Amino acid sequence: MPRVMSKAASVSHAAPLSERVAAAAAGLGAVAIAADGCSAAEAAADSFAGGRLLKAYGHDARIFDLCFHPASSGLLVSASDDCTAGVWRRQQGGSAAAGRYMQTASFRGHGDSVMRAVWSPDGQMVASGSSDGVVCLWQPTEAALTSRHNLGAAGTRHLATLEGHPEEVYACVFLQQQQQAQQQQQLQGGSGSAGQPPERLVAASGESLFLWDVSTQALLQAVPSPPVPKAAAAVPERWRPGYLFGVAAQPDGPLLGAACSDGRLRLWAREGGDSAITPLCTLPWNQAMGADCCFAPGGLFCACSKDGSLIVMDVRQGRCLQHVQLDTPLLSCTLLQGSSGSGPGPGSRILVASGADGAVHFVDTETGEAASLLPEAAPVRPLLCAALSSDGACLAASGEAVLLEEQDMLSSTPSSAQAAPSSKMSGHQPAPKWSPMHIWQRSKQAPP
Repeated sequence: MPRVMSKAASVSHAAPLSERVAAAAAGLGAVAIAADGCSAAEAAADSFAGGRLLKAYGHDARIFDLCFHPASSGLLVSASDDCTAGVWRRQQGGSAAAGRYMQTASFRGHGDSVMRAVWSPDGQMVASGSSDGVVCLWQPTEAALTSRHNLGAAGTRHLATLEGHPEEVYACVFLQQQQQAQQQQQLQGGSGSAGQPPERLVAASGESLFLWDVSTQALLQAVPSPPVPKAAAAVPERWRPGYLFGVAAQPDGPLLGAACSDGRLRLWAREGGDSAITPLCTLPWNQAMGADCCFAPGGLFCACSKDGSLIVMDVRQGRCLQHVQLDTPLLSCTLLQGSSGSGPGPGSRILVASGADGAVHFVDTETGEAASLLPEAAPVRPLLCAALSSDGACLAASGEAVLLEEQDMLSSTPSSAQAAPSSKMSGHQPAPKWSPMHIWQRSKQAPP
C-alpha cells in the first residue's frame, strides 16, 4: 500500500535571484493548513494515496521519462534505457484488465537509450530524444490507441528523424504560439483539451538548444547557453560544462528555462513567432547538478537538483520565493495546479518531484511544506521520473529496473501483454528484470 509521510524541509523565502540561493538559511516556513487539518502538500499526497494504485510492466530496463497525453489521462508514453519508447493505454470495458494500463505499442527507431518522450500539444505525435543524438517524430497508430494487446513496433508510425545533435538529447519540448497556449489554458480548465498542431520543437543536447521546424524537419537555429557571469563562483571541474539536463517552456510567456549539470539555471527568450531563440542569462543556484525544471502560469519557475534542493522563483519579479532542501536526490519535477475540484486549494501549486529514495515528494510552493508518497515498501528503487495528467487526475512514476521473482509477477497480476513470458520463469533461466510503472488514479474524495 502507498504510504504518505510528512517531510521536514529547510526553507528560505524571498531572496533576490542575484544572491546565492544555495546559501539559504535553514528553518521551517509557515504551513498552509487544509480544511481537515493537514497541510496542502499532505492533502495532495493523500488524494493520490487514497485512490487506486496500479502497476504496469513492459520495459526491462530503466524508464527515464513519462508523459500523459494532453487530452487524456488514459494514454501515456514512456522512454526507456532498453532503446524503446512505449505507448500505454488504460483499458476500458468489462474485461479483467479494465482500468489497467497496458502497453499497446513500442517505438524502436533509436539506436541507444531513449531519454525523453513527449506528446505534441495536439496529441497527434510524439517526439523522443535519445543518447544516439537523434530526435524521432512518430505517432501511435489508430489500432494502438484502441487495442487490448501489445502491437509492438507495428503500433507506431515513424514520421521523421532529426539529426545533428552533438551529444545525447536530454530534453524535447514542443512550442506553441503563446496566444494559442493561453487560449488552451483558459479552455482547458482541468478538462484536458488538446492544443493546436505544433510548429516548432526545441531539443537540448550538450550545452545548446536546437530549434526545429516540425513540418519541414529543418534545423532553424543552434542556440548556445547564456554565458556565465565573470563574478560567478566556480563549480567543480567534474560538473563542467553546463549540460542542459531539463528544459521547460513558459506557458504564458516568452521564456525557456533549463536546469543544468553545473548547478546553474539558464534562461532564453522566444522571439519573432518562435523564429528565433535568444540567450538571456545564467543564474547561480547551488553546488550540485540540476536535474529538471518546470514553469507555471503567472511567472512561477521551479527546479530540482540532485542534492535534494528545490527552488521556486518568480521570473517576472526576478526573485527567489522558496529554497527547500529535502534529504534525498531529486530527479524530475512537475507542477500540480490546484484549480480543479479535487485539488488541495484554488490558489495552491504543489511541486511534485521524484526521488532517489523511491518516493514521490509533494512540496507546497507557497510555504515549502513537504509530504512524501511511497508506492511500495520494498524493493526501494530510485524513481527517475514523475508525470501528471493535464487534469491532475493521474500521477505516474517509474525509474530503475528491479529483478522480480515469480511470486512478485503473480501478485501484481499484470496482463499477458505486460508480464514476462512464463518460459522466462522456468528452467535455469534467471528471473527477468522489469521496471514497473506506478500509476495513481486520484481519489474523487480528495479534500477541496
